[in-house]
Parts: sequence; C-alpha cells; structure tokens
Amino acid sequence: MNIAKDMSAYQAGGEDSIRKFFYCPANRFMNIDLLWYTDLGNHKRTLGFQWYNEKGSFVQGAGPWNYSLNVTRQPPMDFRRKMGIQYASSSELASDNIIYTPLITNNADTSVLKFVNTSFIQNVSHYAGTAPLGGNALAMDGHVDWRKWTPANLTWYNTTFQNLSFCIPNP
Repeated sequence: MNIAKDMSAYQAGGEDSIRKFFYCPANRFMNIDLLWYTDLGNHKRTLGFQWYNEKGSFVQGAGPWNYSLNVTRQPPMDFRRKMGIQYASSSELASDNIIYTPLITNNADTSVLKFVNTSFIQNVSHYAGTAPLGGNALAMDGHVDWRKWTPANLTWYNTTFQNLSFCIPNP
C-alpha cells in the first residue's frame, strides 16, 4: 500500500476507496460523502476515530482531561506530541468515536449516562440498543485493544464545539 499514491486518488473513490481507513468498518453510517466532504473547500473531514495528537488548542499538558468519579489513571491521558514515549503500550494515539452530549463534568458519576439522542449512532461505532459496547484503541506502540464500555471507568475531554464530550474507556 502506498498511502501517498492512494490518498491522491481519494476524490475519485467512495466508501470503498482509501477513506475506508478513516472509519471503523462496524459503523457504516460514518463512511458517507456528507461527512467526508464536510466543507466545500475540502479542508476538513469528519472521521470515525478520535485522534489524540496535538492539534489546535489541544496540546500536550494542556488537555482538558476529565475522569469518572474516583477514577485515577496511569499513565495519565494526554495529547501526543511524539511517538516515542514511556508506557507506549498503554498510551492511546486514537480510538473509535464515543461521543456524548451534553457535556459531562469532571468527576461525574458516569455510571448513569444514558445515550438517548438517536444521533449517537453516528457518534458511536459499536453499540447495542442505546448504549456503547466499547471501542478499539490504537496504542502508541501500534497494537489495537478492544475496550469494553464500562460507564464508571472513563476518561473524556469536552469541546465547546456543539458541547460534545469525547469518551474513551480506560485500559
């Protein structure tokens, strides 16, 4: 696979083109033209994964990380600046989308979260009924883990854009 060559032809593709690498295959609702071509200038894409690399105001050490009530996490979650880090096998680079709205406050009792908004189907790749099942997490060392949804053991960050909370089950 030549990512540069394959990406240069993405405009001619569809859901079976190179863009399939940017969406979890479990969620066919995400890999659609409307999300791939989010703006007219093609400067922005809505993807099916959350990436934890530094971007915009989300920089290493300044992340607005929140944790479930009475949960501590080692190593702590952070936005990534470089690939070679300590605890690479338990530090995330990306994960499946699990997006909740409205915003979740820090140290919230997340065991009571209810995904009642029907639009969550686009925001959660693996779900059953009205709750996430979990998600895949890409570690900094390159392996992928399945993380079971355990509402009382989450890490998340909040955005002011549409008041979204991006959740990740802890390892």
